[in-house]
Amino acid sequence: MALLAGLLLAACGSSGSAAPATSTTTEAPPSSTTTSTPTTTEAPTPEAEIEAVYRAFWDATITANNPPDPGSPALAESMADPMLAHVTEQVANRLETGQAIRLPEGSLSSVSNVEVEVVGEEATVMACVVDDAVVFDRASGLVLNDRVTSGWTRATVRLVGDGWRVVSNEYTSRSEGVDGCAP
Repeated sequence: MALLAGLLLAACGSSGSAAPATSTTTEAPPSSTTTSTPTTTEAPTPEAEIEAVYRAFWDATITANNPPDPGSPALAESMADPMLAHVTEQVANRLETGQAIRLPEGSLSSVSNVEVEVVGEEATVMACVVDDAVVFDRASGLVLNDRVTSGWTRATVRLVGDGWRVVSNEYTSRSEGVDGCAP
């Protein structure tokens, strides 16, 4: 910076006697090259895929129920029979009775402590689930059930065609409130 300021001052000097021409040379900073190795995205493990499908199963159940749509593609993307038939029937019943399901504002709904055990083309998923979904009348908005429950679930997930699908899910323990998974 001092060199640049000195050159600017010299250029603005008086027009008196001509000073001998001088030349200033500065060295460029050394150049550097960085090479990066290409990163590869590793395929998810079967356990990670299965956990993702199990979480998608819960999301699809909520999505397909508000408004009720027994033909929701989200159901078939995460479930296979007999679970797919069971959930589709529940959604159809809600459609007929004028009910729907939604998560409340500030929902506590969660899937945690997920453990996956894979044996061949079948897996068992154990997880703690907090369920605070609200069942309500679609016409009036009247809340029919806003009970919060939690507990341990056991699901069976199978490799079906192009991916893993939940084929069964049951609570092994369940209680009122959010502490149903406490030891």
